[in-house]
Amino acid sequence: MKRGSIYPATSTFRARSQMGDLRHEWRQWVDEESWRRSAFFAFCMDAQHACLFGHSPILSVSDMRMALP
Repeated sequence: MKRGSIYPATSTFRARSQMGDLRHEWRQWVDEESWRRSAFFAFCMDAQHACLFGHSPILSVSDMRMALP
């Protein structure tokens, strides 16, 4: 290909577009995983608080409605 051709710019644009899609997917996964881990932490802290202080737990596994790790 010639140096002044438009083809490399098009392929570079396509690669940048795919990288943008990958970054978006990665960011979405990070957000979902952060939410899942925060919910799991809240569940564990609720169970620990109930066990240490003799209270009844507020959260249950069925109330979480998500796959806990």
